[in-house]
Amino acid sequence: MLSADDLILAVFPQLTTHLKHVKNDSSSQLFPFDGLISVAAVTYCRYTVKCANESKASRFFWSVVLGCLAYYRFDYWIQIYIYVVSFGGYFYEKAIGYLSKGSEKKGIDEMNNHGKVLTFVGTALIGVGHLMYSMAYPEEVNSFFQSKLYNICVENPYFSKAMHFLSAKLFDAASYLLPIQEFINAHDIITEFVDPAELYPKIVHLFFVTFHIQVGMGFLGIEFLRAEQSRKNALIKIEDDVKKHATEVQSANGRNTNDKNKKKSTDESEEKYDASRNFRKSAGPFIFFFALPYMLQIVLYGGMNMYAFHCFRDDIHRAIRLNDLFANDGSRFVATATAKESNLSPDAYATNSETVVTTVYDMVNRNLFSLPKLMLLPGIIAKQPMMLLKITPMILFADWIKSTIVSAITTEVERVNKEVKDVSFLWGLEEKSFNVFLH
Repeated sequence: MLSADDLILAVFPQLTTHLKHVKNDSSSQLFPFDGLISVAAVTYCRYTVKCANESKASRFFWSVVLGCLAYYRFDYWIQIYIYVVSFGGYFYEKAIGYLSKGSEKKGIDEMNNHGKVLTFVGTALIGVGHLMYSMAYPEEVNSFFQSKLYNICVENPYFSKAMHFLSAKLFDAASYLLPIQEFINAHDIITEFVDPAELYPKIVHLFFVTFHIQVGMGFLGIEFLRAEQSRKNALIKIEDDVKKHATEVQSANGRNTNDKNKKKSTDESEEKYDASRNFRKSAGPFIFFFALPYMLQIVLYGGMNMYAFHCFRDDIHRAIRLNDLFANDGSRFVATATAKESNLSPDAYATNSETVVTTVYDMVNRNLFSLPKLMLLPGIIAKQPMMLLKITPMILFADWIKSTIVSAITTEVERVNKEVKDVSFLWGLEEKSFNVFLH
């Protein structure tokens, strides 16, 4: 007799983080169902991230186009380029609005403006596409990095110094947002155990999926916060509506000379008037059309994201524990085990690699989710510049205190955990030696 759990689980595919369990499936190459997850991530992100006044039909069309590209595994630069092209209409409208701002001329001049803007936007998109192709294939003949213009610029000492200075400043700026140097160290640690030719495609695909899902959920969170704030504003306005209604009633009864009758009429009118009726009626639509869809999407796509990461993490674990340490007749494991400064087993190496991968991924994951909210800051600052001057020092000071405390606690916890693991391992060796001595 099938239970309710069996019936529910029968609807979903059998999930596993081990690729060997998936047979004859073209959508599973890097990890199980990686093709379908990338399709879901790309379509979700494009449909959620929308331009101003963009129709649902346009969002659905571009979502389908990008989903097809992801399913048939086109190069990542092509998928990103088509994603940028899908916002070409928005760029065109913005450029037209900027060019025709303050101009009242119509007819031929307006047509010329449209032609100029179309040419400019089309040329810019073509240039962006060629740059993406050049970054994806820098060694190809048609790449920009193989052109005479690039070689001339590189050979120019002033240009080279300017580029080195700019790259250093960009690295420093990025280091304020993310621990870039620690990421580099983590990369060096993992590549000591896993072949880069196998590692890099999985990292790129995981970042591709994570970026689209987290950015999509970030924009979804912004829409939910706006709807929630609108509902809070409606709650605040109830008091204003009550006061406004009371004023109108008093004005209507102002002709009554009898104060007793006037007060009685006003009280009866206030009892009949229910200012919170519309607010209460909107509770159901808000729950079913905003809160519930938001919760379901966060759970569904967040679960997809975590599944993709767990597949990647488990692949790293298996590569270290089962393959790399025992490659070449196990010479590397023997050398590692006999080293005086190392007392770690293959399981310990694999577990520690999971810690490295998980720590780095969590940082990137959180920052990608916060990216859409950070993109709102320039517009807010442009409208309220004084607010930036007032709150920025306080925010930076509070963030510095928080990061200092967390760093100190984390360092101490890691030190204690390392001591506990080392003592536990040595205690286990002592127990084994003692048991052997007794026998």
